[in-house]
Amino acid sequence: MHELDAGTRSFAGQLGFIEFSTEYRLPRHVHIAPHEEVSNSRRFICERIVVLEGVALVELNGEKYVIPPKTLVSIAPGVPHTWTACPPGVTVGEGDGSLISQEAFLMLYEYEDATGFFPTRQTRTLERIEEYERCDGLESIRFPKLSASDVRDQCWVVWNTEMTRKKYK
Repeated sequence: MHELDAGTRSFAGQLGFIEFSTEYRLPRHVHIAPHEEVSNSRRFICERIVVLEGVALVELNGEKYVIPPKTLVSIAPGVPHTWTACPPGVTVGEGDGSLISQEAFLMLYEYEDATGFFPTRQTRTLERIEEYERCDGLESIRFPKLSASDVRDQCWVVWNTEMTRKKYK
């Protein structure tokens, strides 16, 4: 058994999965839901992603990360983010446990509350709904196409409980 979350926040939003390839690049976005306690009000909500298989790339607040399989990513409310699959040829981990990206990954997602997709050009955590700026030019805010070399130069690597700028061989 692998407990990924202590259960301090309850989740009542959509639950689903997405199969990604390097051609499927989400536009940067946040998630907003009606505020339960204040009528005619909205709030940013939390999202949880489990990378089930394959190697993912995520951008959080403008920083790019390599995410290996069997990893939980909790995205705090108001954090702009986007996803795609890691291009082929990136080695993640070391020794017998290492793996090489194959340009695809499978994610399981769950939202704190029912939500929609709110695209944004912004790359910093939004604290108040009034700070949100909608972006309709979705192509301009998609995760950029990266080569394996770009990933090595630009991305943080998450492995076990560590996050590093890995020096590749």
